Amino acid sequence: MLDNCFETRYEGDAFDYTEKEAVKRNDPNISFLSGLGEIIVVIMYVIIVLAIIIGVYVLVSVLLGKEGAWLINRKSDDKAVFYGDDLQQLVDTDFKKLIQQALETNDLRSAIRYQYLYLLQKLSYKNIISLHKDKTNSDYQYEIKDTSLRQSFGYLSYIYDYAWYGEFEISLADYEQAARAFDEITQMI
Repeated sequence: MLDNCFETRYEGDAFDYTEKEAVKRNDPNISFLSGLGEIIVVIMYVIIVLAIIIGVYVLVSVLLGKEGAWLINRKSDDKAVFYGDDLQQLVDTDFKKLIQQALETNDLRSAIRYQYLYLLQKLSYKNIISLHKDKTNSDYQYEIKDTSLRQSFGYLSYIYDYAWYGEFEISLADYEQAARAFDEITQMI
């Protein structure tokens, strides 16, 4: 038996399955947030693409052995003499002459650098340290057995790092103070 009134039981919006057009909201807050989200996504894509381009540039520069002038190269490296790659050149160099030339041109940062390299050269001649291209200044400091010499070397490493890598302007008074410290340690060797 069929119930002839079944249609009346299923009336109302809950039982209306006809398709209706979506209601568009003109809420300005929702459209603003949606636009802002799209802008953020575009900016993220641009940042990712730029990072990939810079990464490829650095990788290619390193693999080809070239210096990326604006990205990799530092101001200090423009005046770099060597040290690190060619130890024999470090051993054979006349640092007193280089120090004198740097002082004549008023390049006090380079003069401090040459003083430091000269110190490494002298320590190596006296078999106090063993030069190696992969050693750091701290490695050399730990290699020195004499405690007072080790402390003085640590101080001079600090001066060298400050002057050379800090890229600060060095006054003549600063250089003279550093030169006295270098002379004192040279006398200790």
